[in-house]
Amino acid sequence: MSAEENKAIVRRLFEEVMKGNLSVADELIIEDYAQHSVFGIPNGREGFKQFFMAFAAAVPDARFILEDMISEGDRVVTRVTVTGTQTGALQGVPPTGRKFSMTGIDIFRLLDGKIVEHWDAADQLGMLRQLGGIPMPS
Repeated sequence: MSAEENKAIVRRLFEEVMKGNLSVADELIIEDYAQHSVFGIPNGREGFKQFFMAFAAAVPDARFILEDMISEGDRVVTRVTVTGTQTGALQGVPPTGRKFSMTGIDIFRLLDGKIVEHWDAADQLGMLRQLGGIPMPS
């Protein structure tokens, strides 16, 4: 697949799946895909869907804003900003009603038009501080 076709697949992930249409994940992600995540997202398509169902329940107004997207070979790299209000338990933090904004970098590996592997690096510490789950240094 071309770099532009791979970018279109990853864009659909953000524009459809991460906005709640989890059935599209069946089209975009292989069943046994490998996940390398600071958030503890389980391996496999079903693990991915379970994680995002729990995230959507905790942050129902979540927005994933694609700031940049670069593709070369079988990889697509994104720079993303995630915003939302935590109304349910998230990453061990009970509901706070607080808003947060977090940036992250994702690397997706694709094969034959499907996502087969994903790595992420995100400001999880910053998010947890904004939610009050980790106190700010004095």
